[in-house]
Amino acid sequence: MMKYLTIGAILLLTYQSLKAQVDDSYLRCLIYPNNTRLKIDGVLQPEKKTLLKTTHGAHKIQLWSEGHYVKDTTIFLNAKDTLTFLVLMTKTPEYKEHLLVHNKMETRKNTLIVTPTLLVGGSLVFSTVTYLSTKKAYNNLSDIQKKYEDEIIVPLVHRKAEEQAAAKTKFVKQRNLYRLSVGLLTASVVSSYFMIKAARKTKLPVFQDDNAIHWQPLGLVPLQHNNGYGLQTTLTFSLK
Repeated sequence: MMKYLTIGAILLLTYQSLKAQVDDSYLRCLIYPNNTRLKIDGVLQPEKKTLLKTTHGAHKIQLWSEGHYVKDTTIFLNAKDTLTFLVLMTKTPEYKEHLLVHNKMETRKNTLIVTPTLLVGGSLVFSTVTYLSTKKAYNNLSDIQKKYEDEIIVPLVHRKAEEQAAAKTKFVKQRNLYRLSVGLLTASVVSSYFMIKAARKTKLPVFQDDNAIHWQPLGLVPLQHNNGYGLQTTLTFSLK
């Protein structure tokens, strides 16, 4: 008799297991923002998983995302069905204000980081170009002076003076530009130091969501030995 009861129990459990697998349903979650956390019947679901396997029937759904209104709803799944759950979370006024301040501070910080690179890089290119131009103008002036160094014929002496004066004027102009570029490079390096220092001191605001305290992994979980549900939580004790 006991043997038949054991076989019957095994067959019953096998039937219930197969029936549960046949009756399984799926929930396809399309939720924005993507970091929204989801609970089904009080059980916290894996992050960034769009297709969730569950049982048919009614299910309590809870959604939470930082800075958004918490959503609570109930859905019904038919057996062997896949339901698409599309939700667009709504930002709270406090979170919208936080984002405005955060984006403003972030833009300021990024500007303080990027601007020094542009200033120093541009000044360095400018000083390099003016240095090469000044050197070229100086060499040209030296060549003219050597060209007419031993000339005593009056027409050539006049030509020497005219060419030398034009070359000297060009050299002085290039030299002044080079000096200006060196000054700009020095100023950009000094200002970049203070801008980078200010960027490091700039702290981006952190949003504190009052609803986050209600999002704890406490709820009903499927039991292993049957199709029922049980309450699960985690307790931590400090032992000395």
